[in-house]
Amino acid sequence: MRSTRGRLLLAGPNLREPNFFRSVVLIVFYSLLPIVIGLLLAALLSRIRIRGMGTYRVLLFLPQTIAMVVVAIAWVWIYSQNGPVNEFLRLIGLDGLTRAWLGDFDLALPAIGLVGTWLNSGLCMVLFIAGVQKIPQDLYDAARVDGAGAVREFFAVTLPGLRNELVVALTLTVIFALRNFDLIWVSTGGGPGDATTVPSVLLYELGFEARRLGTGSAIGVLLTGLIGTFQSFTLPWLLTRGGPNYATELYSVYLYRNAFVFFKMGYASAQAWVMFVIIVVFTVIMFRVSGRMVYYGGR
Repeated sequence: MRSTRGRLLLAGPNLREPNFFRSVVLIVFYSLLPIVIGLLLAALLSRIRIRGMGTYRVLLFLPQTIAMVVVAIAWVWIYSQNGPVNEFLRLIGLDGLTRAWLGDFDLALPAIGLVGTWLNSGLCMVLFIAGVQKIPQDLYDAARVDGAGAVREFFAVTLPGLRNELVVALTLTVIFALRNFDLIWVSTGGGPGDATTVPSVLLYELGFEARRLGTGSAIGVLLTGLIGTFQSFTLPWLLTRGGPNYATELYSVYLYRNAFVFFKMGYASAQAWVMFVIIVVFTVIMFRVSGRMVYYGGR
């Protein structure tokens, strides 16, 4: 009987645990948390003059320069039974909380997610600090004259001035979350069980271990569609805003303009559904024809 592993794209072994839900969890850790941390660090470092600021920036950005395999091996040791995390817990008398973090069915995915948070926070911070430096000082002076405190100044001046940087950070980190393979494969191999089997890992297992090349290619089409959507929007919007004269207004840019420039939310929602249906249709086609495309050794 043919393997049913391909059916696990959208549902786990108990048909209640979506594999793509794990990518959503990683997006929270790889994208949302680093953006929040980066904004806080940028706001703090932009208001407080600290000696050796360049050194701090380099140290925070340094994880981006390290090979992902090296990062994975280092964090496997950090999370091990005798690693720094468990040793620290023992030091403060919390021996009962020590565990093999990457071997825990419930905590393995969040543990991998925290590695992504550590990796991307420095990137987001550097982007946001660069964005803060281009905001005119007059805006901050005007806000302070009006009696704005640090929080109001952040939401009224800093955050609106970082719109482009937020788009870049969100795009880069979401793509990293969707395509991340090497960190998970080296650290957990998708385990324990399938607790960290995100779509990129499932694609590899189906395509290169189970030899289900058709099903693996279908997952690849879906991931490519999701990632391509982010990429096809970011560059045209940041560089040309869809211009000149709509020459670079791709579908994703047109959708964004209708939703957030003209505030035609209903129309933009319909456009988003059309894009989603197109991606799903191509994915279903790949699933349907996968059996005809690949020989499975008589199964």
